[in-house]
Amino acid sequence: MKVAFIGHRNFNSDLLARTVLYKVIDLVEKLITENRAKTFIFGAMDGFDYMGYVTVTELRAEKYPRLKRFYISQIPEGLIESKKIFIENFEKFKFPFKDINAGNQRFFKRNELIVDACDMLVVYYDKDYPEKETKKAYNYAVAKGKKIINLFDEEQARYLNF
Repeated sequence: MKVAFIGHRNFNSDLLARTVLYKVIDLVEKLITENRAKTFIFGAMDGFDYMGYVTVTELRAEKYPRLKRFYISQIPEGLIESKKIFIENFEKFKFPFKDINAGNQRFFKRNELIVDACDMLVVYYDKDYPEKETKKAYNYAVAKGKKIINLFDEEQARYLNF
């Protein structure tokens, strides 16, 4: 099974971020042991996506060396000075964009590629949050009929927002 992570970059508080991280850790372990997830797909290295990456990386090092981390970048390949960081941190990576003038469309297209590549999408998506990339990715996954797990909890987010 291939699992992708897409979500918001920012949280209302450190406590909320920590609570979400614990949810990610529990979920990833279950996906590995109960659903035989082997490949985890990422497209950003901040916020919610980074929580998924760190969790998978730690579990890979500690218990599950067969896990694969796949990175799909929005950065055009020509702008990357060194691919060393990707070689060291991912088993597979892809730089689908050649046009350095594509602007923000690269983010939307990258997210579509991530959704297309996965069997299950794990998101942290608050429908009232103004970030457009997560909303478009979520709606795209729904339209594609992907299995989606949304770790956003309205009550928890409200309670932990102080």
